Amino acid sequence: MEKTGCKCYFYTEGIERTWAVFKKRSGDFRGFQVPSFDELIALGESDGPFTCRGAETPEEKVLIMHSSGSTGMPKPILLDNIWVTSVICQKYLAPPPGRTNRAEGWLGPSTYRKPLVTSAPMYHGMYTLLFLRSIFTGPLVHTPSGVPLSAKIVMEVLETKLATCAMFPPSIIADLTATERGIKALSTLDDVFYGGAPLSREAGERVNRVTRLSSILGSVETCCIPALAPLDETDWDYYEFHPRSGAVFENVGEGLAELVIRPAGDLRYQPVFSGFPGIHEWRTNDLFEEHPAKPGLWRFKCRRDDVLVLSSGIKYDPIMFEKSVENHPLVKGALVVGHGRFQLGLILEPDWDQLPDNRAMDRKALLEQLWSAVEAANVPNAKNTRIVKSMIAFASREKPFARTAKHSIARRATLDLYADEIDELYSPDRFDDELSEQLGPLGQNPDAAQLRVFIRRALGFLLQREVPEDEHSDDDIIFDLGVDSVSVVVLVKGLRQALDDASVVTFADIYANPTISMLATAILNKLSSNGERRMDEPAETQFIEELAATYTANLPASPSRASLPPPPARHTVILTGSTGSLDLEDLFIVCGPRVARFTFSTT
Repeated sequence: MEKTGCKCYFYTEGIERTWAVFKKRSGDFRGFQVPSFDELIALGESDGPFTCRGAETPEEKVLIMHSSGSTGMPKPILLDNIWVTSVICQKYLAPPPGRTNRAEGWLGPSTYRKPLVTSAPMYHGMYTLLFLRSIFTGPLVHTPSGVPLSAKIVMEVLETKLATCAMFPPSIIADLTATERGIKALSTLDDVFYGGAPLSREAGERVNRVTRLSSILGSVETCCIPALAPLDETDWDYYEFHPRSGAVFENVGEGLAELVIRPAGDLRYQPVFSGFPGIHEWRTNDLFEEHPAKPGLWRFKCRRDDVLVLSSGIKYDPIMFEKSVENHPLVKGALVVGHGRFQLGLILEPDWDQLPDNRAMDRKALLEQLWSAVEAANVPNAKNTRIVKSMIAFASREKPFARTAKHSIARRATLDLYADEIDELYSPDRFDDELSEQLGPLGQNPDAAQLRVFIRRALGFLLQREVPEDEHSDDDIIFDLGVDSVSVVVLVKGLRQALDDASVVTFADIYANPTISMLATAILNKLSSNGERRMDEPAETQFIEELAATYTANLPASPSRASLPPPPARHTVILTGSTGSLDLEDLFIVCGPRVARFTFSTT
């Protein structure tokens, strides 16, 4: 309220306790209690139509809303008359010949006087759209206030058959599709719309079999972005945008493209350019993938903030995996983690109300119950992006996932909330114990074959995937497989424990012998001669020369020094891939005064 300059506020009956706390902290703000719903109905139109006291220009700011907080703290957005009237303008927006607007099922002329049911919170942008719809299209049916929202409540409302269409957050639809009663309740509707977050493919298919399913896309800044109804109803989760939307897609790599809104000449369908005058485009930060067989159809994949980049450089979009796991009735939320780490992990938030004894949870037993859902979600993933059992942790009842007004997980806030648990998930000490438990001892006198098998199995554990001999020979460089410095620490400790010798393997041994064969030979030599023998110096020199030749063979030829511009007086250094052991001040000392600035990220 301070940030937006508000001087007064309205409140309703039934929130006296909350209001009393707010009043103590509201300073000079003035509060007014509004009449109850029954009192407003009794008043009727006794005072006649309201006459606006302000200017009615298109650019006048008439509404302040907050962004949902999906990617950070909510912020106030000032909206003008153009934004408000864009809803009714879209109602009559003509589609291209032979096509239908996507919004026809909830907003178009065919829905005149048809009731729409929703469970969206009244402070959310989706509800604002539906409130505006109720003025010039049809009645709005809302789930009861003062009662905790649940699939059961929504089912009871749908079973009254008061509405012909509905708009829900994806979480409610997913809950409804978990039971036959919920699916039957949805079948009473002509259209079901969702928005605010992705809906899992499994839940969507169950809805699409009994009624017409579609989605809306927009934000507080853009209002609804005009789109067309799919020609094939099985493409319910793909978008084809209306020509008046100004929507274009910019390739960002990895098969993804960002949705960008550019001026198309009519602010009635692009209110973002009225609310933010002077901008030449609006970057949504929403990433889509194009339909493999139908050009022009785009499916939402994730936000730019959602993409995880492993320390190996592999990029991973976790959204569909998370939504798939959340289909399990015992899972309330799923969050894939691992940005900047060497592999992916998963934090699961149980649905505590569904557990037999939600006070005392057997985590191992629960993991076994949920593992089939994780395995099913893993199927589309490449081997190096699959979640394994040892990388799954559970949220605590005392720390529920942070959520937005749309009921979707607030990723950044939840990652901050579980920072300690995530660090523990990747702790080398944790891997030490699990590696020793899974691989067991080697004994004091293993032969070369036993060492190679042990190292291969250890690498499989560290990489969380098999390292089959038909794909990777014992002479392949292990760092090319994804081994990093953290893996080296765990591997050294694991070998020391398996051999029951704290000095037989060092970190230098791994880096000097970076293949399974070389490392097995080096360890065997140490065991047979108390550490005195190493690889023969000529052989080691030859290996280093061959390695250098391999990685420099196809490098582009360097341009002539004469054609290069003079070097700058001071440099900016970018460091990537560090595990955090390099101290920034030490780097400055080593590099000297010619370095002006360091940019680096730890993994």
